[in-house]
Amino acid sequence: MTLAVLAGCDQDDSYDMDAGEDAVVDTPWDSTADPPGDVPVDGPVDSPVDGAVDTSPDAPPPGEPSFGSDATITDVHDMAGIVNDFRESYSTHDRYWGIPFGTGDYHTDVTWPLVLTWSDAAATTAQAEADAVAGGASPTGVDVVGGGYFWVDGVNTSPYMVTTGEHNMSTANTFGRMSIFYHDFGGRGPVLTRMGLGASAETDGSTVWVLVLTE
Repeated sequence: MTLAVLAGCDQDDSYDMDAGEDAVVDTPWDSTADPPGDVPVDGPVDSPVDGAVDTSPDAPPPGEPSFGSDATITDVHDMAGIVNDFRESYSTHDRYWGIPFGTGDYHTDVTWPLVLTWSDAAATTAQAEADAVAGGASPTGVDVVGGGYFWVDGVNTSPYMVTTGEHNMSTANTFGRMSIFYHDFGGRGPVLTRMGLGASAETDGSTVWVLVLTE
């Protein structure tokens, strides 16, 4: 399932919900930005997971990240570093809980750490979802905008999951900020401290990215 790229978002969390097809653009990640920092890893994954994956000779084994030909980020730990960098950069911003532009609101109750610790278990869950979506399954959760941009699942619970494309996951767009970079349940759910990421190549050259946060 090909994921679209968000446009029409600005730094004030406004979005033209009527932009329609004009909202779909192909804007690459800024590769000239400062490289992300390292994130700790807490040990090996116990076992691979099943999923709809490419079975060509060059494909990674099931449960391993894969990246489309258009990818500029080709390591899940690099993406984790980007996520943590953005979370730190928005340290003074009000937090947000809930679905962007849906059920939810801004608040000032900071309960999550800014820097999330890598979890192989969360990454296994994320990779299974990424493989399934790349294989044609519908993403889990709420399609935030409509039209195939951004899905959020598990609000105020653990695990909490976001499914989208590379650009949407790695830039300061409205939905990335509200659902990841300054997201915090603020006492309405568990304190999430760990993250894992999955990535799965699609035949059109794009990549499905899934972020999973857990306690």
